[in-house]
Amino acid sequence: MGASSNMADCGAPSFDAAPAGARVDGGGCMILASNYDQSCSVDADCMLVAAGNYCAPGCICREAPISVSASLQFSVDISKTPVALDAMAPPAGCTCLAPAGPCCRSGTCQVGARCQDGGCQ
Repeated sequence: MGASSNMADCGAPSFDAAPAGARVDGGGCMILASNYDQSCSVDADCMLVAAGNYCAPGCICREAPISVSASLQFSVDISKTPVALDAMAPPAGCTCLAPAGPCCRSGTCQVGARCQDGGCQ
């Protein structure tokens, strides 16, 4: 997984906490979902993005939820990073699992167990 995450409700990754200084402004390399709008009303308001270190080659998988309304800013931000073009598609040999979601729960875009039927709300 490319994003800095921790395990939260239902054992699903949580992308809520961004380390200090992890924004792309000022030449940073860490692109985190928590730097973008994650609000939603319905599942279609959410999308998965590849969050993580955009200055080092490697696997960055689309598994971090943001609001569709933030997709343009996300694209602009990653375009400023050294590996933006390569990071959009995982390099050969990467295994990116397809997480459940994204989905909208309690007004916030989520992924993983929170999106499964009967899962966390």
